[in-house]
Amino acid sequence: MDEWRKDARRDVVITDIDTLVPEDHLLRKIEKVMDYDWLYERLDPYYNHEVGRPGTDPVAEGGGTCSKLVH
Repeated sequence: MDEWRKDARRDVVITDIDTLVPEDHLLRKIEKVMDYDWLYERLDPYYNHEVGRPGTDPVAEGGGTCSKLVH
């Protein structure tokens, strides 16, 4: 009887990105054809590998920007 009072926001849902993004999505097509090795080589001089914590992955940063532009 009190089942309708259950707070579903606290339920745990386990999923992965492959189930959320369709196979024919534009971002998946971009990911298949892009080669990011050139980006790592080009940005390497701007990262200090000896002092401080590691920098943000440039591909992850660019991916967020790309997804904002596409949507």
